[in-house]
Amino acid sequence: MISIQTQGADQLVDFLKGSGNKLQGGLQKAFARIAIRLQQYIVTQKLHGQVLHQRSGKLAGSVIQRVESEGNKIAAIVQAGGLAVSYAGVHEYGGTFSVPEHMSASRLGKKFTVHQHNATYPERSYMRTSLEENVEMYIEEVNKAIEAATK
Repeated sequence: MISIQTQGADQLVDFLKGSGNKLQGGLQKAFARIAIRLQQYIVTQKLHGQVLHQRSGKLAGSVIQRVESEGNKIAAIVQAGGLAVSYAGVHEYGGTFSVPEHMSASRLGKKFTVHQHNATYPERSYMRTSLEENVEMYIEEVNKAIEAATK
């Protein structure tokens, strides 16, 4: 038979129970800072030249962030897209799409028929790469929140 004896376990449990709300609040604030920084990085670095060159600004304007908290789970969410910029996912993941036959017009107003064809777009990740490039900073932010809450 193996016997393990601990000293201070009750005090540790009491300490963790007492710092739970402080830890939860600190982590929520840390995740909010992470979401804001990631959103700013995507918009200022990736969508203004590094990966994509801004034309209308709709894609950059569609990048939103929020923090969701449910029970013991906290999530920093940064997303782009929506009805106005349905091409957000195409830039992030790439893909091949079927373009139906349709009428179009040149810049001079001359009308012409565009025949049905496939269009292939390369992957130009701006969200996943932003997270990967800054993950160490985000981990440090969470570690600082944990440290501050447990002091």
